[in-house]
Amino acid sequence: MPSGRVYFAQSNLQHSKGATAVLNRDLAVRQTSISLIQEPWVNVGKVQGLNINGNELLYDQSSSVPRACIVVKRELGAVRLNEFCSRDVVAAVIKLKLRGRLRSVAVCSAYPPSDSVDPPPCKKLTELVEFCAANDTLLIMSSDANAHHTLWGRSNTNKRRTALLNFVVATNLEILNRGSRPTLVTSRCQEVIDVTLSDISLAGMIENWRLDEEDSLSDHRRILFELHTEEIQVEDKQKRNPRATNWDLYSEILEGELGKRHVKPCTASSAEREAEVLRHAIQKGCEGACPEENRSGGTQCKWWNAKLECLRKKSRKRFNRARKTDLEADWNTYRETLREYKKLIKESKRTKWREFCKETENLPVVAKLKKVFAT
Repeated sequence: MPSGRVYFAQSNLQHSKGATAVLNRDLAVRQTSISLIQEPWVNVGKVQGLNINGNELLYDQSSSVPRACIVVKRELGAVRLNEFCSRDVVAAVIKLKLRGRLRSVAVCSAYPPSDSVDPPPCKKLTELVEFCAANDTLLIMSSDANAHHTLWGRSNTNKRRTALLNFVVATNLEILNRGSRPTLVTSRCQEVIDVTLSDISLAGMIENWRLDEEDSLSDHRRILFELHTEEIQVEDKQKRNPRATNWDLYSEILEGELGKRHVKPCTASSAEREAEVLRHAIQKGCEGACPEENRSGGTQCKWWNAKLECLRKKSRKRFNRARKTDLEADWNTYRETLREYKKLIKESKRTKWREFCKETENLPVVAKLKKVFAT
């Protein structure tokens, strides 16, 4: 993670496997620190497809169909706020240095149900805002608002707007949305429905709020923004990768250092001297055959390939054309490309999984377990 930046993404996945796979790939190759997600892909009461190495997946595990979750870099040390988590809301707190002080920052993903009898916000959100105000905790919240208002770029205003707008004003929150580009785009509808909120005092440190130009495989466009901090949150460290050791070079260095030594220590001091010579030779061999490298801690998306990259670009071009012309023929062409894209993602993941299983078949049990848990 670069100095002074915490990178956020806000996504509504519409319970889609394809959208989940694309988000998974983006989290692997980008520097996203925190992803605030609505309508994740759920199977048997559990959020699927977002258990990414180096990240923590947070949601209400007591809910049979969770509709909000957060994926956060494990190194940020996020703590889930269980008392404010439900089917539609999940919240966590992290520590960041802001304006010379170490501050608590709560991050929240919410999906207010559109069919709810009660006006927004829900009770959990109200309690979370009150908790933050009482405990000097800053707040960043993302939501599929399901409420129409021209203030955040909607083309019209519906009955739920008044309660939500009053809540924003009364709690000193600020709407971070910029411009009027639609966050929900289909052939029938183009509207701003996804909203990002934060404390007024924090809004000045949030920069570059924008819609991602990449196709999310969801009707909702992914939102990206950055929180400016004052110091490096996580330092990149040089590390050795034992799997990349050049063992021929290691043996060559050892032979050069030790030669044909056949010393038999007779005293404790001579034994210690020989042990030190051996230690020095091993260390030099290790440093030469397995040098330290800068490792950012990022992960690889092993199922991604050149064909998918080509379809990703084609899908993006056809989407932009369909949105610009709004012709049914262009929307049909885009949907056809989208189906091809999703199909290839599914096939690529299945193929890579079969290759992985085949590679582990002939391994010893311990090595097999190590490979499985390291993936």
